Amino acid sequence: MTSSSSLRCTRSAAILTVLLTTACAPEGAQTEAPVVATPSIEAARSLGVVNARMPIASLLTAGQLTQEQFDGLAASGFKNFISLRLPEEAGAGWEEDHAPTVSATFTRVPVAGGAGLNRENVEELARLLEAAGAEGTVLYCASSNRVGALLALKAAWIDGVAPEEALQLGRAAGMTRLESNVQELLDRS
Repeated sequence: MTSSSSLRCTRSAAILTVLLTTACAPEGAQTEAPVVATPSIEAARSLGVVNARMPIASLLTAGQLTQEQFDGLAASGFKNFISLRLPEEAGAGWEEDHAPTVSATFTRVPVAGGAGLNRENVEELARLLEAAGAEGTVLYCASSNRVGALLALKAAWIDGVAPEEALQLGRAAGMTRLESNVQELLDRS
C-alpha cells in the first residue's frame, strides 16, 4: 500500500467512525465527533524535544527523548516510536517497557555509528515506516545524526531518490557528522 493510499484509508476510517457514531446514536441524543490528536512539530517544540524536525509528513525526527517528552508526544498523536540507539547507550533502554503504558508502539533498530549504516538497518527502517503509514511516527537517536543518515540511505537505496536529493533529506532530518559516511556509501552503490 502506498503512503497516499494509506493516508486515504486513515482519513476514510476517521470519517466512517464519525458517521457511524452519529447514525447509531439514540434518536435525539447529542453526539460529538471524536477528538483525534494530529501529530505536529509544534507539540515536539513545546515539549523541548532536542533537534525536533519534521522532514516528511507525519514523521518527527529528533534526538533522545525523555519519558515526559515520550508521553507528551504520544498524547499529541504520535503512536509509533523508533529508536536507532543501542539499549546500553546513556539515557536509552527504558522505552521498551514504557511504550505500552501510553498505548504506543516502540521498536529499536540499533545503529552503532557509521558501522550501523548498512542495508539491513535501512531495510528494517523502511519496513517500519511503511507499516506506520500516515500514522504519527517519531524516529530518534542521540542527536538525530543517525536518523538523517539512515533516512538518506533509505531514500536512495529503497525509494530510488537521486543521491543529492537523498543527502538533502538526510540533512533536513538531522544528519551531520555521518554525511561523509553516507556519501561514500552512495558513491559505491
